[in-house]
Amino acid sequence: MNNILILDIGNSLIKISLVNINENKVEETYLFGTRNFNKWKSDIKNLLHSLNYKEALIGSVVISINKKIESLFPKKSKIYFIKNSDFSFLEFDKECDLKNIGLDILGFSYYLIENSINSIGISFGTAIFSIIVKNKKIMGVSILPSINKAFQDLKTNTELINDFEIKNIRKDFGFNTNECIESGYYHIIFGTVSSILNYAYDKYDVKDVFITGGNYRNINKFEFDKKFNISNDQEQIVTLGYLLLYKIFLN
Repeated sequence: MNNILILDIGNSLIKISLVNINENKVEETYLFGTRNFNKWKSDIKNLLHSLNYKEALIGSVVISINKKIESLFPKKSKIYFIKNSDFSFLEFDKECDLKNIGLDILGFSYYLIENSINSIGISFGTAIFSIIVKNKKIMGVSILPSINKAFQDLKTNTELINDFEIKNIRKDFGFNTNECIESGYYHIIFGTVSSILNYAYDKYDVKDVFITGGNYRNINKFEFDKKFNISNDQEQIVTLGYLLLYKIFLN
């Protein structure tokens, strides 16, 4: 059997991916809300019992549900929970405590190292994190809160702003609430990403950029400096980082 199951458990989503290890390809991915785990528990169990895979690899940043997830697998399933120490081979520019780094950051870092000598990765998840790699060494990580969460708070906490929906991303300023907020959305993402990219370029001469996460698809609508080689065609970068770990060190 060529397939394994990789679970990427984040603060917002549980991603369950059926992965072909020979082709390094994610065949299927199923998404469930982490915070509503009890609501989806029976669906997750049915899925884990219906798919064909030889073993399961789990990377989780939500330790409190690990045992609950494990209990949903069929009996005698071969399950491995990725540990931070599994990434002890990674090189960092400065000494750091590996156990305090999120597994998703480590998985993404490993993907970057295997796909480019010098690169920066940006993940748009519950938190937005960026990783700089120079000569296959991790130079540091930057973390900031979710931009989407900021706009959700704008809906609920601002009395004079009516309900809105971001349908388009617009550089131009607007003339009604929706247009104005769409413009604000553009500029906060463009400004944030541009700042990160320019820092990486100015300090480390990094041009290769890998973007993933829940809102990565919108990046096509932004006009970043053409000196950057931006790749945003791979949704499951963290999952593929875990796959690389499996194939080289855990298999």
